[in-house]
Amino acid sequence: MAESVSATPARRPPWPPNTRLKRERLQRGWTQDDVAQAVADAAGASDMGTPAVDANMVSRWEQGWNRPGPYYARLLCMAFELRPKHLGLPERPTIDGYSRRTFRRMTLRVPPTIHRRVLQAAQVAGLSLQDWWMRAAEARLAVGEDDAGTRANGSRSS
Repeated sequence: MAESVSATPARRPPWPPNTRLKRERLQRGWTQDDVAQAVADAAGASDMGTPAVDANMVSRWEQGWNRPGPYYARLLCMAFELRPKHLGLPERPTIDGYSRRTFRRMTLRVPPTIHRRVLQAAQVAGLSLQDWWMRAAEARLAVGEDDAGTRANGSRSS
């Protein structure tokens, strides 16, 4: 008695392939390893930390299995010296442009009503949500507040 082999449907990437990124890479004669190195070099040149990027990650971006978040999108633009739209990336990262983990980390302790207001304020200011939060944090540090809203001299902020 022969066992029947059930054919499982091929998995498809969750997003369409990023043909622009691949086209730009191939036009330069770069391998996926070259892109990973260029991203690492761009991060080093701009003091943006050490990215954990390799050829496999670049391949996943090109095939649509993953999308680069704002950090990697910025580094890709720097490495290729192109605007995001030329690399198939969103011009301004939106909630969709962030990885779920990054977005969750940014909004974990924020009540939904406040989150909506912050998102609206960021959109009015023409900033990404992450940039808005960073500017708000910088403003708090500039007046000497800690995370609890307490000034360095012990008084509470309003």
